[in-house]
Amino acid sequence: MFWRKAHDEMKECVLPQGWRISFPVPWEIEHSPEGDQVIAYPKDNDLTVRISAMNAAKAGQPAPMSLMRDGFLSSVPRAFQRVPMKLVRLPGCAVDCVRGQYAENGEMAHRMCVGVATEGKLLSIGIFAKDPADIDRALPLLKTVRRV
Repeated sequence: MFWRKAHDEMKECVLPQGWRISFPVPWEIEHSPEGDQVIAYPKDNDLTVRISAMNAAKAGQPAPMSLMRDGFLSSVPRAFQRVPMKLVRLPGCAVDCVRGQYAENGEMAHRMCVGVATEGKLLSIGIFAKDPADIDRALPLLKTVRRV
C-alpha cells in the first residue's frame, strides 16, 4: 500500500513563499522548472498530490485574505462539495476544502482541493486518485503543512 507505516521516515518538501509539507520517504517529488509547483506521488499507486504556492500584492501591499480565498474557490469546479477541513490549522490562515469526482479519459476519478490562504499568499493542494479511499488515506499529509 502506498501509505507509510508508523516507522517510515518522512521527508520535508520546501515550497515557495515559506510553505512546507512532508511526504513519506519512498514517494517521488518533482518540482516545476519555475519552482512554484510540486507534484508528489507514491510509486505503487495512482494517487497524485499537486501543490502550487502563489502570492498577490498591489502597490507593495499584500492582497487581503478574503481575495486569496475567493481566488482559490473560483479555481475549483463549482460542482464540487465544500467539506470541513480540520487537519490544517495554522495561525492567521483560512482553510477551504472541496471534494468531488470528474471524468478523466473515460473513467471516473476523484479530487480534493484544499486552499490555505493568508494575507497575500495562497497554498493550493490538489489530491487526485481513482479510488476515493486513497484520498482519505493521504489526508494525514495535510497535518504536516506549515509556514516558516
